[in-house]
Amino acid sequence: MRSRLFAAVLLWFGCGASVVTAQPDTIPPSVPTGLAASAITINTFTLTWTASTDNVGVTAYEVFRGTTSLGTVAAPATTLAVAGLAPNTAYVMKVRARDAAGRWSAQSIALTVKTLADTTPPAISSGFATSALTATGLTLTWSASTDNVAVTGYEVFRNGITAGTTTTLSSVLTRLPPHSRRRHCPLEPRRPVTVRLSTPAPHPRRQ
Repeated sequence: MRSRLFAAVLLWFGCGASVVTAQPDTIPPSVPTGLAASAITINTFTLTWTASTDNVGVTAYEVFRGTTSLGTVAAPATTLAVAGLAPNTAYVMKVRARDAAGRWSAQSIALTVKTLADTTPPAISSGFATSALTATGLTLTWSASTDNVAVTGYEVFRNGITAGTTTTLSSVLTRLPPHSRRRHCPLEPRRPVTVRLSTPAPHPRRQ
């Protein structure tokens, strides 16, 4: 009896049972649409888009700035804060979707976003001081200026004439007439600040 039952079970599994094989997901997600930018500043903005659809499920989005990938955003989120941008510059943004099978949609229609222009000048320099004075030269130093984006350099003026630019907080001035009075100031965007300086008088020559 047992042998007959065992044989019947084998026969049922071998001939009567059907095996279901999972079919691979060959359908990519739909292309993201509705790209839009908000909260635009001189160096940031927020990018949003409409969610994609998929026969299985959307798992992530990849955001591109030009041809550079900014990384992925896990679904169901459909927004990304884009930062580290330059003022008054246009950026081309695209998004694509990925499903659970790892298939990617085509990239979305491009959205061009332009950051705002930087219209705020740096703060006026202050804290001027001199050192290493000689008969014909000196070193001028000052405190760092501040800016809403970044200070990239300073321009030094001598009697209203440019004496050069620097990215540091000091400038060595040479070839000054002995015992002369000079005015020096780093670059001031709107209001000039003048510091009066004087080189030491030369020592009298021995006859």
